[in-house]
Amino acid sequence: MRPWLLFVSFLPALAVPLGASAQQQFPAELVGHAYLPAQAIALPPPKDAPAAFAVSGKYTSPDWRRIDAVGTIPGTSYISDKSASRPTGVSTPFKGQPLQGFSGIKAMQDGSLWVMTDNGFGAKKDSADALLMFHHIKPDWKAGTVQHLETVFLRDPDRKIPFLIVNEGKEKR
Repeated sequence: MRPWLLFVSFLPALAVPLGASAQQQFPAELVGHAYLPAQAIALPPPKDAPAAFAVSGKYTSPDWRRIDAVGTIPGTSYISDKSASRPTGVSTPFKGQPLQGFSGIKAMQDGSLWVMTDNGFGAKKDSADALLMFHHIKPDWKAGTVQHLETVFLRDPDRKIPFLIVNEGKEKR
């Protein structure tokens, strides 16, 4: 097809009224909210976890160098522009494993939630000391708080996961 024919065939699509393709509006009202503090920590890691998991976020420095001293890497937020960073007031590494950063939520009939913690600190290269886990939490929408009920750390002792994991050398993976 010639370029000008393609352009002419595209013109009728521009004639559709703008309102015809706009999304419908659905009224919503926020009736409550609850949050975990940014520094909520799941202490301690499982007893059979390697000692290295007692402190997490050791690889979150700007150059991904390992830094063991708790709270010495200042956190930054970039929102949309990497050149416009701002301090968050939260520093890594953490003593323990953070609860924050949920990638999955399952609501239960009693109002509690099972939440899956994200798989680390944002990238594979800075997350080698992040354990995979999920949590049972209970938000209080009126008080604005979240009660942490339980943490379940994931493991693969039967070797079902077909790829290399950080704890490959441990019997319980």
